This record gives sequence, structure tokens and C-alpha cells, in this order.
Amino acid sequence: MTTPEPFIALLEGLIASMLPEGYFETTLQDALETSRTDGPAVLAYVAAQALLAAPVLFSDHQSIAELIDPATASPRKPLEQHHLFPRHYLNRIGVKDAKHTDQAANFALVEWEDNADMLDAAPSEYLPRVRKKFGDAAWDRMCKMHALPEGWDGMSYEEFLPARRDLMSDIIREGFDKLSSHGASGCARYLAEGTQHEQQVWGLIERVELRLRTLVSEGYVGRWGEAAEKRMHAVLGDQAWEVIERNRAKDSKKNKVRSVVDYMYLGQLGTLATANDTWEVFKPVAVEKVRLIEPLERITPVRNDRAHFRSVPEHDLTYARLACEELISMLKSSE
Repeated sequence: MTTPEPFIALLEGLIASMLPEGYFETTLQDALETSRTDGPAVLAYVAAQALLAAPVLFSDHQSIAELIDPATASPRKPLEQHHLFPRHYLNRIGVKDAKHTDQAANFALVEWEDNADMLDAAPSEYLPRVRKKFGDAAWDRMCKMHALPEGWDGMSYEEFLPARRDLMSDIIREGFDKLSSHGASGCARYLAEGTQHEQQVWGLIERVELRLRTLVSEGYVGRWGEAAEKRMHAVLGDQAWEVIERNRAKDSKKNKVRSVVDYMYLGQLGTLATANDTWEVFKPVAVEKVRLIEPLERITPVRNDRAHFRSVPEHDLTYARLACEELISMLKSSE
């Protein structure tokens, strides 16, 4: 019995409504910051790997799906969680708290024979030996499917953990998308593979975002000076500001801190520009609030689809393209 398409669409809509904007970028990554390897986020990561036919790390013949199959018979469990940065190595460099050495982002599923060969060497020591077993294409795919950042063996442990959590959340998002009706029908398209129309609209959305970020930043600083961020906080509220600060704090650890508006979503930028007691700052640009609000409402759903790697219905792309062109023309007059 097949599931009716309207019911599938209803379920997808329900799931999408329960996933707030920024879920994969923030909420999920926070859930992956754990030493529990049986938590929901970690299990979702392994499930996504299996769904996406990920190979076992450092294996040239087995997939994760095959080795987590209950029918697999072995005198010893066929998969083991391997410390990418071995525990004894971390202890030697002063990282001794088990909750820190055993972070989920420090584990990967390997065949136990390979795990036994890792010993306690630093990644920069053991990885070159393993790399020799694989061709470039197989190695690149394996690293991608195990969320390994480029050059990770040369990173410090503190740099590696957040970088890998970012990529782990991308794997979960890709698995989630594959379960959608688009993915099930083989029609899922990802950001780098979008249609020409999608690529065109995404480029226009980026132009709108960049210009709006500049306008909001300049408008608030010009009106409130050093109190600009405090004013933004008051407009957006504590909950939204907590997420913004958390994202900014993550970048501060990487020495990549940017303007606070760079951590805001498109809808939040619109809220800042049209708030009752701040509208006068932006009124010369848009004249009427509706001229800013309505185009943003047409763009936001497409922007969210892009963020979740979903293909976009053609009519939505057209509405978003027209809205972007309208806003770009209007915002350009303020340059």
C-alpha cells in the first residue's frame, strides 16, 4: 500500500513547522555537543549515514548500513566507536576530562580491526598510513560522509570539535531531505546542484540580504550609536538574541567574529527595519512598511528551502525572483 501524496505533503508540512529557522545550524549542533553516543542527535547522524550509503571509515568494502544490520554475525561487534583524536593522546596533551575526550564529534564508526591499529597516535601520525589505501575519489567521499573537515588532522582538538559538528549536522540534514517526497522520488537537488533558475534566485537573495544587513547596521548605529546592539536586542527579544549570541560566541572561538547583523536571519532583519519605534530610520527607503514586508514574506520560504537543501517549486522561485528584483531596486536608491 502506497502512502497518498497529499498525506505525505501534510506530514512534510507538519515536520517543517516544528523545525524552527536555524534548527540545523544551531539547535542540532548544540545537541551534538555531548559525550553520549546514544543520544537522539547522534543516532540521527548514524541513521543518516546509513541512509546515504556511507562507507565505514577507513574501509574499502563495507558500508555502515551493512554492518549495523542485526543479521550480521560476528564473534565481536563488527563496528566500534573510534576516537579520531585518541584518548591517550589527548591525555598526553592535557585533555583529561572524559566528558571532553569522549565527545560525540570525536567518534567515528570503524571496523574493529582498523580501530585496533590506531593505537594512541595523533591524527597527523596515523592518517597518512591509512590514506595510502585509497584513491582520491573514494577518500574524498569517505571524508565527506564522515563529516571530516578538510585538513582536520592538522587542527587542534578545540578547533576540530565545532568544525565537525557543523558537518555532522549537514549529514543529518541531507538524510532528512532524502526522506522527503522530493528525495524519495530522486528529485532532490542540493545547493551546488540547483537549477539555473534556483541559482539565479539564490544569488538575488544574497544581494538582498547583504544590502539589508548593511542598511540595518548603519541605521541602528547612526540612530543609537554605541547602544545599537542593545536596541536590536530589545526589538528581537531575549530568545532570538540568545541564539545570535551563541552563534557569535562560536565564531569568537575561531577568531572569526563578524558584525552582529551577520548572525541574523532575513526575517529578523525585516523586523528590525519595521519595528514601530525604529521605522522612521528606514522610512525614507521604503516609504511604506508593506513595501518591505510583503517582498520579504515571498522570499523567506525560498530562503528556508535553500538552507535545508530542498528543491524549490517553480512558482515560488518566480515570486521570490520578482520580490528580490523589487527590493534590490528599492534598496539601491539608498546607496
